[in-house]
Amino acid sequence: ILDYSCDSAMRAPVKKDLQHVHVDLDDNGDDKNNVIEFMNTHESGCSQAAIIGETKFANDRLISLGDDAYITLKEINPSIQRSMRITRRENGTIEFASMINGRSVPFDDSMRAWLSRFLPDVLTEASIGVPERVARDVARGGVDAALDRISHIKSTLSKKNHYEALLDMKPLTDAEYSKISRHASLTLASSPTDLGEVLGRIAAGPAKGTKGLGKAVARLGEAQQVLSDALNTALDKSKSSGDSASTLTQYGVTDDPDMMLMALRGAKELSSDTDKRILLQTLAPGSLRRKDPALRKAFFDVADTFSSDSDLRVVLVAALPYGHSDYDVTSNVLRLVGDRMSSDSDRRVVLVSAVEQRLIKNEQQRKQFMTAAKTITSDDEYRVVMQAAFKQ
Repeated sequence: ILDYSCDSAMRAPVKKDLQHVHVDLDDNGDDKNNVIEFMNTHESGCSQAAIIGETKFANDRLISLGDDAYITLKEINPSIQRSMRITRRENGTIEFASMINGRSVPFDDSMRAWLSRFLPDVLTEASIGVPERVARDVARGGVDAALDRISHIKSTLSKKNHYEALLDMKPLTDAEYSKISRHASLTLASSPTDLGEVLGRIAAGPAKGTKGLGKAVARLGEAQQVLSDALNTALDKSKSSGDSASTLTQYGVTDDPDMMLMALRGAKELSSDTDKRILLQTLAPGSLRRKDPALRKAFFDVADTFSSDSDLRVVLVAALPYGHSDYDVTSNVLRLVGDRMSSDSDRRVVLVSAVEQRLIKNEQQRKQFMTAAKTITSDDEYRVVMQAAFKQ
């Protein structure tokens, strides 16, 4: 992030709500190489920060800097621009160089107040000092105080880390587990992978033995319902078919069969065949390789709603390879060619692809193949299909 990134963002004709967080902490424990970058833009302003080198924090406050470490902060809104560069003097004390609207100003109470508001936000979004922060929140106001902070965090990764720190703190009551689960379903609705990890931790719980297993099973059932509610929440926030398709894709690509099934069932409601086609192409491997009847049915139920032959053709051709291990995939493809397609050329492409892959393997499929082929009205297209079949 360049020093003038916020200045450039403020000059953009269209301003979007975006946040970027980059954290690179040295795995070998050499804090001198640490890099934390933060940038947040919104319609009325922009803020950015860089924390470079060896830095120590306590209670979200800076307590020391290494020799070459430094921190830069900048916040711009329509009425004022504040910035600060924090470095270490030769005698070990910390220097705060403050500016307002491009002019140097003293590090007074107003700049201290700005620093005490801005820096904790950066550290929170970057997931720095999470366990200590959650512990302070719980000590101050219990689980509710920790959840209130999480609800204001923008980074989904940071939210997940704060939830996990909360779950690690101490054994919680069933009511508190349920409260965290419901809260996570709202704040992580758009990030099913992070939500799934949090719910997995909740489902496991700290309990041991037969009684603990019973609680874990019960919590797992609750987690599945929470995932379903979260998907509905995310879809409610989507403004278009494309937004909904993107949300459904995030749930489907987790490779969790239950989440994939929810995504496929939601896909039937998409208004755009193009969005459906892209989603089914993406989910075909996970939903068809398992030979799972529910996933297979959900996949082809979506395909059955297409009005565009070209989009349906692409989906059916993408599905065909999974017919080698699951005869029902091939049967569903042949059924849809005959029942849903009106384009002879698209029918021909799918049927020729099926025979070239040697997927017509039993008498039932041969009958389905011929039934689909006979729906072709073009003599030329029918002849191509039959020639391909006879070669096999």
